[in-house]
Amino acid sequence: MSFADLICCIDNIGKKMYSQMHYKVLLEALIIILLVIMPRLSREQRIQVQTLREEGISINVLAERFNVDRRTILRLGQCVRETGRTDDRPREGRPRISSVREDRILRRIATGDPQQVARTLRQRWQQEHNVQASTRTVARRLCEMGLPGRIAKKKPLLTQQHRRQCLEWARDHQNWTLDQWRNVLFTDETPIHLIQGNQRRYVRRQAGQALQQGFTRPTVHRGGGRMVWGAFSGNGLRILHTIEGTINTERYIQILQQHIIPLNLPGRNMVFQQDNATPHKSRRTLNFIEENGIELLSWPPQSPDLSPIENLWSFMKGRLEELRIGTTAELIAAAHAEWA
Repeated sequence: MSFADLICCIDNIGKKMYSQMHYKVLLEALIIILLVIMPRLSREQRIQVQTLREEGISINVLAERFNVDRRTILRLGQCVRETGRTDDRPREGRPRISSVREDRILRRIATGDPQQVARTLRQRWQQEHNVQASTRTVARRLCEMGLPGRIAKKKPLLTQQHRRQCLEWARDHQNWTLDQWRNVLFTDETPIHLIQGNQRRYVRRQAGQALQQGFTRPTVHRGGGRMVWGAFSGNGLRILHTIEGTINTERYIQILQQHIIPLNLPGRNMVFQQDNATPHKSRRTLNFIEENGIELLSWPPQSPDLSPIENLWSFMKGRLEELRIGTTAELIAAAHAEWA
């Protein structure tokens, strides 16, 4: 039975069993269903149909031979005449639920506060501008605009005074030679753990905005956990010291007495670097450094990115994460082995 015969049969039955209004709704629904389930012509069949049509075979014969409605054959012929091809025309797909203007509004909301997640942006977009969209749609729109979700870079919390001091320090040392930097002994403390934490925060930003204010995650210096103190210089010197408990002025002076004083020999030209943590800047510590003739490198506040020892900490902790360490003693031994 052809498609037309099937529709005619449904038409005769529907007129007898349903009212005019119900019959019309039923017929439209059945036609839609049948159009969906009717067999489609494959690519090879389309070529065969077009070849037979050019040879003069009638539309009715072709519809019966390939078990499709005659309108399918007619549409194929129209497609060939208009495009010169037997393939389906490109389909537009589902229409966008937001206009260009509404997309611009979403971009303005996202860039106004780049640390909002897609769920929050969807709620604001809906409440303030009555745009009904899913969270996934919001995320896709933002990706189209070049604003995908990214992990916020950690960056020290800097005030205007901090920035000015960092700039002054950089200008004072921009002409130092390589030999001068090799004489600097860079030092710092860091906590190490059996399991290293990795908290993430997502932001929406464009390329090149990773370190701009508003797209970073502010951090401040803090202690805690099992601490180690480390030192290294460009001349190949490396020292790692395990701290029992937290670092304070008394323990820090003990570290300097044990590791720095023996190195501060006449003619060595060693320059000692430390950051501005409280134990480092206490009066007792500064008096100890001055009394023992240790040359101290000035250091701007909140500027760990200036010290290359931060790169060594990152490398060491990355190596420790790769090892299967079960106890604190094994952790300390592995840290000393990696630092050596």
